[in-house]
Amino acid sequence: MTQAEGLLELADGPSEGEASNANRTLATDWESGDLQLWVVRTGDVVHAPENCEFGSKRTAGVVKHTNLTGGALAFAAGEIVFVGPSQLVVNGCSGRYPVRSKEAMDAVAMAFKNSGYDVWSTGWDVEARRAVPFGTVPVSRVA
Repeated sequence: MTQAEGLLELADGPSEGEASNANRTLATDWESGDLQLWVVRTGDVVHAPENCEFGSKRTAGVVKHTNLTGGALAFAAGEIVFVGPSQLVVNGCSGRYPVRSKEAMDAVAMAFKNSGYDVWSTGWDVEARRAVPFGTVPVSRVA
């Protein structure tokens, strides 16, 4: 997948003056947002809508994480919903490049936060030993 086909490099969140404040709450309708896939590659973090023209031409009918990497190695991947310019909800669910521990999921969420976003995460299921998918638990704000 290329930029022309909808692949985007994740930009840092808004500047300090534009960043949302700590009292901001997550919009209740975040799940109606466009689901995107994200991947941490060697030199960047990219994302793309799961449902897009590029994906519709694939056997699965949607974009997969391997489309974002061209099948190359990646550190981690998951799903993301941008609630607004400064807010996002993230999980570490990927068949090919899953987040593999609670510590890694916490680090991913913190990396998004440190890049300037207000971040909510589905977190980590200790018993199942996997990232929690969207729609199964309430999301938690990353402090």
